[in-house]
Amino acid sequence: TICALGDAASMPVQSFIKHFGDEFAFHIEHKKCLVPPQVQYEGSKIYVA
Repeated sequence: TICALGDAASMPVQSFIKHFGDEFAFHIEHKKCLVPPQVQYEGSKIYVA
């Protein structure tokens, strides 16, 4: 393509799939997250201890 922005726009999605493809596939196949709902990421504003 002539526009470099078109190629660059897909780079984050390509990276997510490359690094977390198994998690995406699990979520799609099982209709639930691989990570339990009790787990919150460090730095989350909604963390419940």
